[in-house]
Amino acid sequence: IRCERRPKYKKNPRPKANKTTMPLIIPLKAPPRYDLKKPLAQWLDGPLDEGSPMEYISLRPEIRSIDCQKDLTRLTALRNCLSGAITKSEAHRHALDEFALQDCHEYHAALLAFEKKGFPTRDEGSPLELTWNAAVPPQKETHGSLVWDRACTLWNICALESFLAAQQDTDKDGRKQAIKHYQNASACMRYLQEVIDEQRFETVDMNKSLLQFWEKAMLAKAQIAAYDMVATSPGKHAMLSYLAMGAVPVLNEALTHAKDPFVVSNLPKPMQEWAGECKADSMLLTA
Repeated sequence: IRCERRPKYKKNPRPKANKTTMPLIIPLKAPPRYDLKKPLAQWLDGPLDEGSPMEYISLRPEIRSIDCQKDLTRLTALRNCLSGAITKSEAHRHALDEFALQDCHEYHAALLAFEKKGFPTRDEGSPLELTWNAAVPPQKETHGSLVWDRACTLWNICALESFLAAQQDTDKDGRKQAIKHYQNASACMRYLQEVIDEQRFETVDMNKSLLQFWEKAMLAKAQIAAYDMVATSPGKHAMLSYLAMGAVPVLNEALTHAKDPFVVSNLPKPMQEWAGECKADSMLLTA
């Protein structure tokens, strides 16, 4: 099931001039195909497991699967659309061409609606096996909570926003668009931290320090894009200095989160590259 076909993602021309710093793009998390509809329908229609520790504290919605067939079908279709669009951690262009950003927003909204109706938000008592590949392969993780699916979807929204920001041109209008996308990515990372605050996920992608690193890195990139935008007008040296020094503390805060032992041990090479870009940005802007 798909919405009406939308126009292809419009590719921006390659920038004609160098930007102040190098782009920083968040890798994607790819979801394997999975039929949500069947296990959720059986969960709604089946009896509670006698003796289950969740029998008296985990109440299911007072509906049957026949009452929400269209909703279950749509939820499954959206997830499988994302599975087809997001195939690799670095395949951002393909994902955007397949409307992954729009589908991520719609899937997130659908998951949130299901959660509010009482569908599984914990692994205990859930019939689901929701698997997502890590942003840095080959690790993967499986949970039964819809919150897990929603968290991974939010991650991909951040990743696609960071890619869109990096693709913008270097003129004033392009920098305005870059600021918007970087700010969207940073705000989404902050919201993601709130979503998983009481959840227990093992993958390094959902580690608090890594999420805070990306939040601060994207916020600093937005500040740098503002610097580039002001730099298109001559004579604004005081404003440029103000913007540069405003980005440096944020970059340094990102570097602090990048030193987390768990993150460094699990992502030694990627973290070195990402932190290296932030360090280079900080030194350049300080100079």
